[in-house]
Parts: sequence; C-alpha cells; structure tokens
Amino acid sequence: ERILVATDAGREGELIFRYIYSYLECRTPFERLWISSLTDRAIREGLQHLRPGNEYDNLYLSAKARSEADWIVGINASLALAVAAGRGVWSLGRVQT
Repeated sequence: ERILVATDAGREGELIFRYIYSYLECRTPFERLWISSLTDRAIREGLQHLRPGNEYDNLYLSAKARSEADWIVGINASLALAVAAGRGVWSLGRVQT
C-alpha cells in the first residue's frame, strides 16, 4: 500500500502534503506525481514517471524553513515596529496583505 501525492508541483504543494502526513502520524510510503499541466496526456505521462517521496525531502525542508522564517520575522518584527512607531496599524514582513 502506498500514497500517491498529487498536490501542486512546487514547494508549497509539498509542504501542504507533508503537514497533513505528519499531523496524521502516517508512515505509509508515498510517491510523487509531478506535473505542470492538467491535460490527459500530461497526467498519463506523470503517472508513468512517479518518483519516491523522499526525493522531495529537500523541497519540503526549504518550504518549511521559509514558512517558519516568515512566522518568526512577522511576529518579532511586527512587535518591534509597533513598539518603535507607536500607535497605528503597521504591516511588516515578506507577505503583505
């Protein structure tokens, strides 16, 4: 038995899958479908070239590091800016909304 991972091809898709996999404390081996098109042909070709999940460990780790860094910088820098700048609404960090 195995899991076929078909989240978005990229580090964010990998991160989403790994967070769920970890949360569920899953130990089932998984393979990765890596496609950038949703045409029948692309999907069929992708299914013929599945890769072991551990080949994407570095992609996951880079996404996790980026996510944690965004959180740490956002929390600390936002507090520092609020203290330094005083009253008002301030937005700081890599992600601006």
